[in-house]
Amino acid sequence: MIQIKALNKKELGEFIVSDEFKEMPHLPISTHRAISHMHNPRANTEDVLLLLAYEESDLVGYLGVLADRIQLKEKEDNCGWLSCIWVNPKHRGKQIAYQMVMSAFDHWDNKIVITEFTAPAQRLYDKTKKFSPLKTLEGIRIYRRLDLQKILPPKHPFFRKTKNLLRIIDSLTNLILDLRFPFYNIPFGQYQLEVASPLNEADNAFLEKHIDAGLFQRKVIDWNWILKYPWIKNGNPTDESKRYHFSSLDKSFQFQTVRLKNKESETVAMLLCAIRNGHLRIPFCYYECDKNQIVQLIRHLMKKWKINTLSSYRSDLNEVLKKNSKEALYSKKISRAYLISNALAEKLDANKLFIADGDGDCSFT
Repeated sequence: MIQIKALNKKELGEFIVSDEFKEMPHLPISTHRAISHMHNPRANTEDVLLLLAYEESDLVGYLGVLADRIQLKEKEDNCGWLSCIWVNPKHRGKQIAYQMVMSAFDHWDNKIVITEFTAPAQRLYDKTKKFSPLKTLEGIRIYRRLDLQKILPPKHPFFRKTKNLLRIIDSLTNLILDLRFPFYNIPFGQYQLEVASPLNEADNAFLEKHIDAGLFQRKVIDWNWILKYPWIKNGNPTDESKRYHFSSLDKSFQFQTVRLKNKESETVAMLLCAIRNGHLRIPFCYYECDKNQIVQLIRHLMKKWKINTLSSYRSDLNEVLKKNSKEALYSKKISRAYLISNALAEKLDANKLFIADGDGDCSFT
């Protein structure tokens, strides 16, 4: 018989220092991801952040939940994003994932949101009959340097065996391709660029002017939490990371906060950027200057940080990005779907449906 154990913020902190956690062959969360959950400014003390499925004394599955706040018609309310669901392959077919999802609904009073789910997960969520489509963000992925070592291995086992060769091909080819970059002029006009962290009250005032249409409205306290408590750290595999089935370490991962200021030293744009092994994403981007200037800024950052790939879900910027990224080798369309529990869908405010790229757990991975 499957038993589901729910851990709130306090219980999660006790769990990651317990002997049980240290001895588990399959870890349900990394230590630093758990610490990030515990410092989440949107998490209440009693919010359930991790669900553990046991058969007798064996951990056979787990489901993480990221606490959040959502804007509804009448008020702001709490909600949880389902994240990192896993079931031991030896125990599949016992409806463990279904039981964990239904338990999450119980603990979160049916206030659940989810994104970046697989096709099998979609079938699971459809089976619950508790979700409605929320939104699908249409995006663009631009490749400006060769990155075969990242693109090909997921597509076929053969390429996973030849990663070192692909890495050499990438390096040699990019030495030649990079010669074209000095010939692309990226004018900034009279704007000034600042890269700074942590953010301050002046930054918060800027954000508050721009987030009103958002479903999740992240302020400086949220940005600083993301910056200080990432889910992925730089480093080589460890015993802990090998026992955890989701990302916890990588060769290169960092956040950068960027301000753009005009000649009067007034902030006209703020971006939170995530760079993982040469892949740039922009979880949050707010601006009050011309969008062409923001595209120029992004192109400048790509050049400055030697970015291989850019993924953007900003519909207001993507067409301009595609037209102005003359140095791009290739681009393709991407999309990201969101589901929301029926209980929340009924209360949505039609004027506040903007979803930022970094909402949910997308900032962290």
